Amino acid sequence: MERNDHDDSGDFVGLEPNSAAGVASDWWNTGWIPFADNGGGDFYCVDMAPADSGAPGQIITHSHESGEHRVVAASLTDFLNDLAGALESGSYEYDDDDDYGIRKRKGDN
Repeated sequence: MERNDHDDSGDFVGLEPNSAAGVASDWWNTGWIPFADNGGGDFYCVDMAPADSGAPGQIITHSHESGEHRVVAASLTDFLNDLAGALESGSYEYDDDDDYGIRKRKGDN
C-alpha cells in the first residue's frame, strides 16, 4: 500500500508528526514525493508542500515510525552534490552485497 493510500484511508489520523521548521506539520503529505528509501520504510522526499518558512523543492526525510521530518538539502541538486561529495571523500560507499546500496563507510559514526 502506498503512503497516499494510507493517508486516504485515515491510517495517519491522530498521529502526531515531529516536523522541523519549514516542513508541513503532517504525518504524511501528498506533496512529498519519495525518491529514495532506507529499506525500512523511511524516505527522502522532494517537498512540494512546504510550511511557510520552507521552500518548494527542498529535500526532507520522513520517518514512518516517529513522524520526524527534517530538511536535509535546499534542492535535489544540492542533495545529489552532497551525496557525490560524500562518495568521493570516502564517507559513504556503495556495497554490492547490501540490499540498500549506498551506506556510511563501516567504522564511520
